[in-house]
Amino acid sequence: MPLPLLPAAAAAAAAAVGTAAATSAASAGRVTPRAAAFGVPPATAAAVGWCRAAMLHRPGRPRRRPPAGNPASGGVGGGRRLLGIPTAAAAVTATARTGGDSDGSDGGDGGGGVCGGCSDVGPTSSGNDLRVPSSVVLATVTRVLTRRGTPPADAALMAEVLHYAQASGNSQGLAKLVSPGGGALGQANDPAAPPLPPPPPLVPVATSAISAHIDATGRSGMVAMAAAADEAIRLARATGTVGVVGTTGSTTGSGAIGYYARRVATAGLFGLAASGSDPLVAPSGTSVPLLGTNPLAYGIPLSTPADGDGGDDDGVGGGSVSGGDPPVAGTPLSPLPPQRCDALVADIGTSALSYWAVRAAVALDTPLPAHVAIDSAGTPTVTASAVAALLPFGGPAAAHKASALGVLVEWLTGPAVGAPAVGLPHGATAAGRAGHPPRGWGNIVVAVSPSLFRPAAEVAADTAGMVAALREAGCRLPGEGGNARRAAAAADGVRVDGQVWRALVDEAGGEEEGQERG
Repeated sequence: MPLPLLPAAAAAAAAAVGTAAATSAASAGRVTPRAAAFGVPPATAAAVGWCRAAMLHRPGRPRRRPPAGNPASGGVGGGRRLLGIPTAAAAVTATARTGGDSDGSDGGDGGGGVCGGCSDVGPTSSGNDLRVPSSVVLATVTRVLTRRGTPPADAALMAEVLHYAQASGNSQGLAKLVSPGGGALGQANDPAAPPLPPPPPLVPVATSAISAHIDATGRSGMVAMAAAADEAIRLARATGTVGVVGTTGSTTGSGAIGYYARRVATAGLFGLAASGSDPLVAPSGTSVPLLGTNPLAYGIPLSTPADGDGGDDDGVGGGSVSGGDPPVAGTPLSPLPPQRCDALVADIGTSALSYWAVRAAVALDTPLPAHVAIDSAGTPTVTASAVAALLPFGGPAAAHKASALGVLVEWLTGPAVGAPAVGLPHGATAAGRAGHPPRGWGNIVVAVSPSLFRPAAEVAADTAGMVAALREAGCRLPGEGGNARRAAAAADGVRVDGQVWRALVDEAGGEEEGQERG
């Protein structure tokens, strides 16, 4: 969930790594339209490609008290602001937001703790909702992304992730396609520009018998994390123990990371997923945004794949990034066997509120809950347009606990995998000092065999007993809200704001049949 790119920062970063500015006219024609949409100067984009230029954008460590009116802040009204978009331009983003699980479980959107998706922010729809069949959503989103220059295989995978989020009631859904500011997925291509060549396949590089690294080569965080999940599953199955896969080099957010934890869990393994982002959250003890919203998701399988008939019916798990047989380390990723089971999934952000929820509140001019954000003076604020940093979840008495969890995710998705952390410039990292190019955002996925300590059947039986006891006591289990919303979407259609849907259909090239008023 990136902040808007700062052209000066991208240009300076390109110069810092010694990039030459001269390229062919054909190359410039391919990259310039998309780069311009991301705020990357044409010269920088021509020198390094728009994806690489996007990765080069890493603002320096923010100052504690930025001067008011700083033109580089991208702020709404002077001084440092979290959102670099005008209120009017953001309105279409807000109408797409549908909230999330109030318990921060699967279907939540990056805000953690009790608030979870923070559906109490205010109005989240224009009142013109439609119900659209899942097949129509998937086809339309795939066409939109393809028309924006996304490779077809990537577009199909990204459409699946976005559909999962939208159907779950997660703010990481279709809003990411219509956003006028940072975080939008792709931009309109210049029809006259030559097509970009297909990207190279994602190839996991083994770092040990149970671990691997994937360079996303500037592709979407969704594609990178799906590839990491599939490789982690392969490693855990191959060794009967654990698979750990880190990624670097992605240039967009990963979307709803509960998708990837569920992808692992429905394959019959315990899954853990974490995703890095630009610094948006001020840890306990400072007013400086140093941490990402740092979502963390887990998935617990509720049966072994052989126990049931496939369980989960939301289409997640056992998916693929490209065709072929099960992958072998060092070769392009391929689909996994369709072994699936039901799962208990939680998707929790370590910030009190998600980035996208703040954008929605700005556009709708609705107040934020208390104790979720501060302004540029470090003062708590409920005015969304004044937000300079988000706070960890938990409120004044317990935010230090979420802050500690946020530091863990920052390490897992930063130093542990070789990606930037806490807003440090690339030159301050080991890779930068060694002369290596910037690596973009980091992610990590872990898959654990349920038979690591004892027979898998015993683990499954005891897990079922634990869940039954929790349900008997009236506990709301992680993922139940998202599960219910996806079930409703499967029966009645995915709920999408009419304004957002019409914009996507127009961009996709025409009207689709099947949508009904929600």
